[in-house]
Amino acid sequence: MKLLIVASDPREFSGLLARSDGARRQPLPVQWARSAKLRGHELLLAANGVGATRAAAAVDAAAEWFRPEAVVSAGFCGALDEGLAIADIVVADCVAAAGRRYPAMPVTGPPFHAGTVCSIDHVARTAEEKGQLRSSGACAVEMEAATLFAVGAAASVPIGCALAVSDTFSSNGARQRIDDRSLLAAAEKMGAVAVAALSA
Repeated sequence: MKLLIVASDPREFSGLLARSDGARRQPLPVQWARSAKLRGHELLLAANGVGATRAAAAVDAAAEWFRPEAVVSAGFCGALDEGLAIADIVVADCVAAAGRRYPAMPVTGPPFHAGTVCSIDHVARTAEEKGQLRSSGACAVEMEAATLFAVGAAASVPIGCALAVSDTFSSNGARQRIDDRSLLAAAEKMGAVAVAALSA
């Protein structure tokens, strides 16, 4: 399978790159791009900054050259479920955005939290806003997946979404944010999930 994985920050790929072979820099018009092979699959990893517009640009840049058979939105998310902890892995079974719900490509592998991920165009900062998003049934919130899922739906390309929790949620307003050590641990977990999924 030819798999395009899109993130905002190259550090989010560290766990995946550590498990891949033949990583090579690619001259795509994005902030960072590498091709690699993993368990017989061809990967293109692209990081292009935060937000839907940059994620869409990464897909556009990769589409003609790589022609992916599937796309995964990877990176970090804010917890909406109070049971989620820093560096926990969330795999979407559905992405909700702007009144639409997009089914996600199923993933198997190590233990992770599965549920609806809400994709919005800004950082959800307050406990009140996060509580409203949680009431919709979502377990996490992020800012890039909606565009990828809309593109995938239009092109009939399956899309997945695998995220690591970068900040927690509590209805009393308390929150914890990821530090550099936990960021690397989260990237390692995401790499393990990717390997397991591509080995299934």
